[in-house]
Amino acid sequence: MLDMLAYGITLFTAWLLGVSSWHKFKNLGFYRSLVAAYLGGLQVPVPMIAALAAAEALLTALMLLPASRALALAGAAGLLLAYALLMGSKLLQGRRDMRCGCAGPAADVLLSPALVVRNLVCIALCLVAIPLTPGPFGVIATLTAATVVGGFLALLYLCSEQLISNAQRMTKGV
Repeated sequence: MLDMLAYGITLFTAWLLGVSSWHKFKNLGFYRSLVAAYLGGLQVPVPMIAALAAAEALLTALMLLPASRALALAGAAGLLLAYALLMGSKLLQGRRDMRCGCAGPAADVLLSPALVVRNLVCIALCLVAIPLTPGPFGVIATLTAATVVGGFLALLYLCSEQLISNAQRMTKGV
C-alpha cells in the first residue's frame, strides 16, 4: 500500500514538473522576464530558460523509470526548494506584487506565503516518496495509483491555486 502511495506521489510530481516545463517551453519570453524579476533584474538568456524547462522535463521522464525514480524525486525536491527560496526571498523584500509563474502566464497569482507553504508540502511529499519508491507496477496498480493518489494530489494542487487566486482577488476587492 505504501508503495502505491509513493507511486501516486511520483506521478503527481511528474505531472507538476511536466506542466511547469510545458509552460516554460511555450512562453520562454515570459519566463525570461519573470526570472529576471526574481534575480533582481539580472538578464537571463532565453537558452537558459529553455535549459530550465528541459531540466524539468528530464526530471519528469526520470521519475517514470524505476531505476532513476528516487534520484528524480530528490532532484524535484531540490528544484521546488529553489523555487520556494526565491519566492520567500522576494516576500521578505516586500515584493508581493510579483506574479509567481506557477501556472503559466495566463494565471494572475501573485507571490504569497501560501505559495511557499504549498511548495514546502510538495517537497515533503517528494521526500516521503523517495525511500518508498517501488519498481515497475502492473497496469491495474499503475492506473489505481495514478487516478486515486496522483489524481487526488493534482486536484488538491489545482484547488489550492484557485483558492490562493480567489483570496488575492478578494483582498484587492476585484
